[in-house]
Amino acid sequence: MILLERLNAQIQEGTTSYAIISQRTKNNNPAVTVFFRSGFFVWDFIGLNNGSPEQVAGQARQNHFDFYIGMDDLFAQFRLLPTTHASSLGLTANGLRNPNRSVRLGGTRIPWLGPLARLTTIEDLEMQIPPFKVKKNPAQSLILNIDKEFSPYSIDNGNGRTKRELHFGFGENLFIIRQKRNITVPCIQVKMTPQQYATVLEAINRAILLHRTP
Repeated sequence: MILLERLNAQIQEGTTSYAIISQRTKNNNPAVTVFFRSGFFVWDFIGLNNGSPEQVAGQARQNHFDFYIGMDDLFAQFRLLPTTHASSLGLTANGLRNPNRSVRLGGTRIPWLGPLARLTTIEDLEMQIPPFKVKKNPAQSLILNIDKEFSPYSIDNGNGRTKRELHFGFGENLFIIRQKRNITVPCIQVKMTPQQYATVLEAINRAILLHRTP
């Protein structure tokens, strides 16, 4: 299990917006377990809050899932990730937008440090944000952007103190969203092929190398 710093999953259906926002500083304990099953590497996220409604009047519509981990925490836990003999697809940041000086919804400036990778063919993503079920639209690619950012606060979970963090952002897919009253438990799972997973490991290795190099 890899302890994360925070995660944010948001879906929008009609005039309603629901978001899961879990953050370590608020005792939510977001984490992810990665395992191999039926030919794919599955990322299973835990420590999730139930979805809560948000005001969306006058705001741009966007469905996305993002999670963050402090670089010292990533270095300390990297050995817990399963390995693979698959070949990486190669690191490329082509198409990854530079968000430096831009502002997220809510007025928060994005403290961007630079790109690492952009994967345009992530296998699958499923989310339950009560009362909604979200699935990847199979007619479209699911994109994962990996980049370096500054945390809005100093991260210190016993592995060192830093404001540098790694950001994983899934989006740019017109997700299929269905409302179901029987969905009461939040759930997020990402599925990757061995080649996609190998590429993510290469990006993480690259980020750790850059972080540990004076």
